[in-house]
Amino acid sequence: MMTIIGIRAREGNYPLRSLDATVTKHMASAPRRVARIEVDIRLSGDGLDASARAELEEAARTCPVALSLREGLVQEMRFHYT
Repeated sequence: MMTIIGIRAREGNYPLRSLDATVTKHMASAPRRVARIEVDIRLSGDGLDASARAELEEAARTCPVALSLREGLVQEMRFHYT
């Protein structure tokens, strides 16, 4: 997700200064597996307007890796701007 966000920011000439993320997994049993992940993405950049933010968030949501994860896996993405 972070790579795709960075690529989209560069292509759109968006002023993305920093980017980091935290992923928290929640396990299920019978069978034991990852049932849900929470992804908190923190972006910083002066001038990231609503349009730029929407485009970067869409890039994260349509990331090829995220779309390749198990179909039943719940992915909760939260975006934090500073």
